[in-house]
Amino acid sequence: MRSTVNGPKNAAIWKRADAVIPGGGIFRMRSARFAGNDVMPGFIEHADGCRLTDVDGQSYIDFNCGNGPNLLGYRHPEVDAAAEKQAGKVDLASFFN
Repeated sequence: MRSTVNGPKNAAIWKRADAVIPGGGIFRMRSARFAGNDVMPGFIEHADGCRLTDVDGQSYIDFNCGNGPNLLGYRHPEVDAAAEKQAGKVDLASFFN
């Protein structure tokens, strides 16, 4: 069993983010300096349903619901299809009077 949450890939990305993002902040206070190293996984590579996989290949269940109202989970086929259909209509529109 791993003694830390963040494996070598996550740790390297944390180090880089803290060096190039002003204040080291990623999400709210998700900098390793403020959140504490190895408190939560830092960088998610894949998500499907309620499961997340970080860049080191460790799998998690998202009990936080993506820090928002993610009721259907990640990559829900009906939601993805509706988003793809809408994106095919217009991707950016500005209206002026």
